[in-house]
Amino acid sequence: GDSGVRAPHLYDGCGSGKGSGKVARLRKMIYGLPESGRRFSEVVMKFFDSLKKDGSSRVRSVVSDRMAYVWRWIDPVTGKEEVLRAALHVDDFLVSVSSPAIKAEFERRMASYFGEGRVTGGEPVTYHLGMRIERDRAKKTVKISQGGFVRKLLEDFGVQEGVKVKDSPLQGGVHLRKAPAGSEPVDHVNYMKLVGSLQWMAITCRPDVSFAAGLLGRYSQCPTDEHWKQAKWCLQYLAGTADLGITYHGSDEVLMDGYDHRNKLIAGVDSDLGGCHDTQKSTSGAVVMLNGGAVFFKSRRQSTLSSSTTEAETKAGVII
Repeated sequence: GDSGVRAPHLYDGCGSGKGSGKVARLRKMIYGLPESGRRFSEVVMKFFDSLKKDGSSRVRSVVSDRMAYVWRWIDPVTGKEEVLRAALHVDDFLVSVSSPAIKAEFERRMASYFGEGRVTGGEPVTYHLGMRIERDRAKKTVKISQGGFVRKLLEDFGVQEGVKVKDSPLQGGVHLRKAPAGSEPVDHVNYMKLVGSLQWMAITCRPDVSFAAGLLGRYSQCPTDEHWKQAKWCLQYLAGTADLGITYHGSDEVLMDGYDHRNKLIAGVDSDLGGCHDTQKSTSGAVVMLNGGAVFFKSRRQSTLSSSTTEAETKAGVII
């Protein structure tokens, strides 16, 4: 059909259909355009640069992520340095603060920079990127989980929560292999949908399914009945652990059990030896804990062969 802008009362001189040779000039970035995210990031960077101008602030972006910022501000009332940490995803800020004062100052400066009425939120977050955030101030815990996402996934694949549940993400002793040459894939699209969902959970708050997601993902091009059997086993495991997540602690009762765990990174690595029966390569596993909860976790097949368990575990440590 016809294209072009058909609103001459809004766009002077534009809008006479396809092939007219006339276009409308975009004066403001529209949400959803491919370059919108980048342009918004540039605006945010300029905003944080503006926080430095009063002489009582220091701002830096985190080395590992340019869209994560740390703002240090001197409270003029108390003379104390307060800290705000902000992470940006698309057009949403997730902020943690050291005091109500710096939160109020941050909101005031955002409203001043972007315009009154254009800044919303400010309440304690309960959901972010599909993750549920639960706080128990009496126990000093924060938990992140994806129960809603898991239940939707179970519904999509016809698995009933709490019925015929499994106690592990994969069946014990299973050895998956590539399909023989010339094999036809079994329900290829749904298999990829399931594996993609498992991988999303594995990078957010379900380290327990990281290995299963990686292993099942290796066979996405041509899944067989055996691959599907293990994928459904993982679904039945999720049917019994829908609300499982990561809990971070702040109480001495937990963090002082045996020795002081407070604000300390505790890392662990492991590896199987030649666990991949197609390539004979090892699969690495690594996790870094902080205050009782995982802040980094990964499972990945190594790129080279290992000749001993020591070598395999050394390579596993390199991925941290």
